[in-house]
Amino acid sequence: MTPEQLREAAAVMLAAADGKAIEYRSKFGGTTWEFLTCPVWDFDSWEYRIKPKPRKVKVCLFKSQHGEIEPFRVDTAVGRVCTPVSDIVEIEVKE
Repeated sequence: MTPEQLREAAAVMLAAADGKAIEYRSKFGGTTWEFLTCPVWDFDSWEYRIKPKPRKVKVCLFKSQHGEIEPFRVDTAVGRVCTPVSDIVEIEVKE
């Protein structure tokens, strides 16, 4: 392991010792992060991370010029030729 990889591994293990939620996935094509319930550290086969906090974004449904209903984040909908058709709601986005 490189010094940077050692620092990252140590940070994850210290976070686990502090009771923070840890997630893992395979280094060989793993795409889904899973909750780590019983840590058995194997940094050669698995990637680990401190579970990120969910982000909150504001969204609204808009009707496009072609009549299609689409959701947009409110901050990215500025300047679109669309008509809002719902209230603005705040949702959590998982990484």
